[in-house]
Amino acid sequence: MNFNFISKTALFQGCTEEDIQNMSKKLNFRKLKYKKGNVIFAEGSIVNEIGLILYGSVQLEHTDIWGNKSTFGIVDAGGIFAEAYACIPNEPMMIDVVSNENCEILFISIPKLFNPDLACSKQHQLIQNLVIICAQKNLHLSKRSLHTSPKTIRGRLLSYF
Repeated sequence: MNFNFISKTALFQGCTEEDIQNMSKKLNFRKLKYKKGNVIFAEGSIVNEIGLILYGSVQLEHTDIWGNKSTFGIVDAGGIFAEAYACIPNEPMMIDVVSNENCEILFISIPKLFNPDLACSKQHQLIQNLVIICAQKNLHLSKRSLHTSPKTIRGRLLSYF
């Protein structure tokens, strides 16, 4: 596992390679590879892990009942996905997560991360970074809604500029 790359991601900011190696043992990190077009998490599935992209990218998409696909975003190497769903027990995914290209993903169990019995020295740092990432994504979505909520095109353009 490339602990040097992982230590440079937003999720592991402030953690050394040794810290990450210790966490990987206690929290049972698992690494999987996917080919382009593979579904990683399907709409309706229940997840309890977040995915950290080690290389490649994934696409967050929704397919409506008529078969029309809407892309909500692309997450590149170093980014995480499914954090909101993993933090809320039994919350079904409303989107599909599909590999946008060949990729490798490190999965981290949220229940194990939040389990105080498995605590290690830098685990609080990882939780703090996760909260910051979630807050940043929330603010980004709020800003996006502010630009799309005006009723007229003029209002939307004025909001955007």
